[in-house]
Amino acid sequence: MTNTQVPAITVDDMHVRFVRKRLFKKTAEAHVLKGISFTLNKGDSLAVIGFNGAGKSTLLRVMAEILAPDAGKCLNHNVSTALLAMGVGMFPQCSGRVNTVMQLMLQLGIGKREAESMVDGIAAYAELERVIDDPLTTYSTGMSMRLQFAIATQSRPDVLLVDEILAVGDLPFRQKSIATMRAKLSSGDTVVFVSHALNEVRELCQRAIWLENGIILADGAAKDVVKEYVQYFNILGKNK
Repeated sequence: MTNTQVPAITVDDMHVRFVRKRLFKKTAEAHVLKGISFTLNKGDSLAVIGFNGAGKSTLLRVMAEILAPDAGKCLNHNVSTALLAMGVGMFPQCSGRVNTVMQLMLQLGIGKREAESMVDGIAAYAELERVIDDPLTTYSTGMSMRLQFAIATQSRPDVLLVDEILAVGDLPFRQKSIATMRAKLSSGDTVVFVSHALNEVRELCQRAIWLENGIILADGAAKDVVKEYVQYFNILGKNK
């Protein structure tokens, strides 16, 4: 965290609920986030860890202003956010170029002319120059992920939110993407990422939040939170 502790996003007693409709059964409500509170400061490198279904992806989508909380607040302190998550905000029938422009305009509020001027650089970083004008339906999963990673990281949002696709594509591009993330973090960029890769959490992040069943169980130095999480996981495994 930075010494000045300037807030970027404040989460205050936030609740998120989903209503699930079931065939021939009563609807069921899922209480996904249950009164969580924390502050993301500018310059933070924050990991969110936890088992599947803990509410991690939902948290990122609220921070990206894709979802609205049902109660409490998620206050954006006048920062731009970009969510890097598989398939979010992408239009398969449109070309890589059109998707890039739309992502830059919708997520970051960049004007159309400036967004169009950024496409070639993003395509070059993603190593997709030859197919950038082809529809996404012709892209492999790895190619789509590379394009999303390039859009999110090369456009320099104030807060980058990464949901489980930190290292994407083949081995050379994975190495390139991890190097990019290291550079962003060392330069003081604000990053939040959901990950099950605990070694990357320890290596790349100063701080971690352990989210479980919609509740924050720990919030502190990444190495300490990961240690506590692993110990819990080992104990849970022994008791099964």
